[in-house]
Amino acid sequence: MDLFDVVRACFRRWYIVLPLLVIAVWITHHMYASVKPVYYANAVIGLSPPSRVEQTTDGSPAPRNGLLDVGGATLIANMTTLSLHDTSVAMQVVAGGGKPNYVARMFPVPGTTPQLPMIMIEATEAEPTSALKTVELVVAQADPVVQALQQQAGVPAEQMVRTFSVSPPSGPATAMPSRTRSTIAVGVAGFGIAVLLAVIADLILLRWKARRQKRKQAQAQTPDTADFGHRVGPERENLPASDTAPLPDGAPEPLSPPLHQRTVPEHPEYDAQPTYATAPGVRANPVYAPDSSFGVDPAEAYSQSKHSAPEQVRTDGQ
Repeated sequence: MDLFDVVRACFRRWYIVLPLLVIAVWITHHMYASVKPVYYANAVIGLSPPSRVEQTTDGSPAPRNGLLDVGGATLIANMTTLSLHDTSVAMQVVAGGGKPNYVARMFPVPGTTPQLPMIMIEATEAEPTSALKTVELVVAQADPVVQALQQQAGVPAEQMVRTFSVSPPSGPATAMPSRTRSTIAVGVAGFGIAVLLAVIADLILLRWKARRQKRKQAQAQTPDTADFGHRVGPERENLPASDTAPLPDGAPEPLSPPLHQRTVPEHPEYDAQPTYATAPGVRANPVYAPDSSFGVDPAEAYSQSKHSAPEQVRTDGQ
């Protein structure tokens, strides 16, 4: 089956395709219109390195922040981004009334620009208060996370990096989630189901019609008579009318008329009606009777008479 066969099947079974397409369009529209808006809130925090002191007043070298020497503030910002997604931090946010579905990532910059030591925190929720509360709680957890990371690295307290607010949590903005992809997917699925059901129904109906035609042809090729000499073909309408009682509906009509309505064919050569003399005690047996109402074949009657009465003697002069 190729594409043209599918198209022809859809045109033949339009009464199946059209209702299914209408249902698919209605479902697609309902899904597109039922998408509810969401609320988006974000905040940006930065990292502030300590004042750089090369040596103390007495001339001895001052302690330094090894993390800054290795990768700078950008390294600490990346480490903080990963730590904000820890389970312990998420549990503290949830305990404060927020949601765990927040996002902490590096501040986006163009590809040709060096990475800045800033972290963006985002939250998208169905309720505006929930989105704003989540961002505020994550921002509050950022500074303790930065301090814990530097303590693990053995950074002196006076050389630790601090966080500051670049963009405070803003009021939640209304946004609509992406609906195009899901809508197209539902529409394509509905169209495919409609075409598939139409093709299956077309195949089933075509096979059923073919079998029905074969059955009719087989019935048309069968003989007109069945057992017991009953006529079953359409020729029964041409039978002569009978003076007997009418047959019930559906009953087969007899093949030949009743005995009292039968006629004997004319045989001119048997016009002479000879008689027979029988021996004493033997009953005469006529050979034929052209005007008989029993419809007996003369040749058959003559053959029977020879066997049944062998002692008959002709008296017609022969």
